[in-house]
Amino acid sequence: MRNSAIQAAKQTGNDYQRIKKLWFRIMQKYKCWRQRKSTSINYEINMSKSTKYKLDNFFSSFGAAVNLSDKAKRGKHYFELVCIFANIIDGLLRLTLIMKEQLDSNSDIVNEKLLFQDDDDKKIMERTIYTNALNKKIITKAVYEKLNKLYDRRNKIIHRYIISDIKTLGVLDAAKKYDLMLSVITERHRKIHNELVAQNLGLAKMFIENPSAEQMKKQIMRKHKGLF
Repeated sequence: MRNSAIQAAKQTGNDYQRIKKLWFRIMQKYKCWRQRKSTSINYEINMSKSTKYKLDNFFSSFGAAVNLSDKAKRGKHYFELVCIFANIIDGLLRLTLIMKEQLDSNSDIVNEKLLFQDDDDKKIMERTIYTNALNKKIITKAVYEKLNKLYDRRNKIIHRYIISDIKTLGVLDAAKKYDLMLSVITERHRKIHNELVAQNLGLAKMFIENPSAEQMKKQIMRKHKGLF
């Protein structure tokens, strides 16, 4: 059992660099919105200050989540990995839904409800995101069912670890399965992203090449401010 646990530990989070590159690619799109001047002026006019704030918060938070997953992986913090991988998947599906809506409507409209939820806002829960992603054919029925099973398992881990028969190795196994799901959803996101770039729509207009490590760190620290 120890050997299987060691192997699972090696597998869990072993694609961190892939996730990190995913965030870099997302940020490459977004940084353009903040830096380009003349070529994106019409797009900026169409976006409210509220949308700008929500986009900024979303991408900072996404980067911070990836950063936390790396810390959890290195520290073998299995509970945190389960929680943070679930957050990353939820965020990536939300972003992909926004992109799919832009493709389907042939527009630059950003669905703010998917980006940010204030305390008084109507909540769009994870399972609703899974259902919407299924209906938009972003994920398959099989992926949808696996995500829902993982959702139930995560809740058991968080709320019933002490009062149930779940073992710590089971927490690690859940983190491993979430990581595999993230790989699948990343590929689905990449397909939608590439279609958006090909049509030069919406978020695809927010693009610069090779943002610096310092730019990335600055973006992450907006979320981590005062902590690291």
